[in-house]
Amino acid sequence: MTGGVRFGAAALILFAAACAGPAPDQTGNQAPPPPQSAGSAATAPAPPPDPAPRAAPSTPVATAALPAAPEPPVNDDPNQFLAQAPDLIAAALGNPALIRRDGPAEVWQYKGRGCVLDLFLYKTDGGGFATRHVELRGTGLSDSKRRDCLADMLRDQARRSG
Repeated sequence: MTGGVRFGAAALILFAAACAGPAPDQTGNQAPPPPQSAGSAATAPAPPPDPAPRAAPSTPVATAALPAAPEPPVNDDPNQFLAQAPDLIAAALGNPALIRRDGPAEVWQYKGRGCVLDLFLYKTDGGGFATRHVELRGTGLSDSKRRDCLADMLRDQARRSG
């Protein structure tokens, strides 16, 4: 009967410890709870508590990339510059990268990322200049890619002047 008393005393101690809840350890953290019962199957012992509380790791929070705002629509037709005066061209595209004078004509050249726009201006009857011919070129670019390049040039100038 002595063995039953020992089991009863051990069960009573475990029961009292379980009712009291986990006791704080030396650092003030809660100690792990005691085993459920003395007769349960053996389980892996709980790891000892950390000696000091740890700060949460400082990992950057991933933010969802916001969708890019749609580009404002622009007229990407190079022929829009036909018959335009130099001041209107400069307002739309800025100063040309190159101005070449060739007889009665001036060639204004604008360079984009992958394309080149050449505007051929001739003297008008009024003494000013106006565009009579336009070339939008880009090595290996399709017509739509050249027009995209022109649209980028127009948007870039609008950002600079806006």
